[in-house]
Amino acid sequence: MATTTVSYGLLGGGKQTIWVPATAMWPETSNGSGALVQTALVNEPELKTLEFDASTDQAAQFAITMPKSWNESTGITYQPYWTNLAASPNTGNVIWNLQSVSFADGNNLNTLFGTAIATTAKASGSTQYDLMVSAESGTVTPAGSPAADELIFFRILRDADNGSDTCTDPVQLLGVKLFFTTDIGGDN
Repeated sequence: MATTTVSYGLLGGGKQTIWVPATAMWPETSNGSGALVQTALVNEPELKTLEFDASTDQAAQFAITMPKSWNESTGITYQPYWTNLAASPNTGNVIWNLQSVSFADGNNLNTLFGTAIATTAKASGSTQYDLMVSAESGTVTPAGSPAADELIFFRILRDADNGSDTCTDPVQLLGVKLFFTTDIGGDN
């Protein structure tokens, strides 16, 4: 009988992901997305989403701390996961933007976000409840001086008045997958 050897060690450096569900986000006070809504689908899954309007830029925010192993110099990229709950969805394009700002202990939280980075336009599905996954974005660089153990606030926005966002339906954000690069094996 063959023997299998399994070794357990630290995760090496490289590209990693963090999933941020809509349940961890909040609508902005001004021009915010809709509040968190739960939708029970007939065939079991229940969705928790934030709704973003078709004609007005709306945003939501979330905050995370990046692991110590994060290579701060490589920035962050992202992929929004979303759906269209309309009975007969419009198949126009949807564009998302993400921007961020990083804070260390003692930093003033009243600081502007960094540059917003857009996703490539993604056509909405033609069937109600189609899962849509936008392409991975370009690099989002947090404002401030990002370093290990800092708190990073993110702002996700549907760029509805962009002209290239042509979907005439509100869409529902399920969450955002963040990509980052690590340069050490662990967070010790």
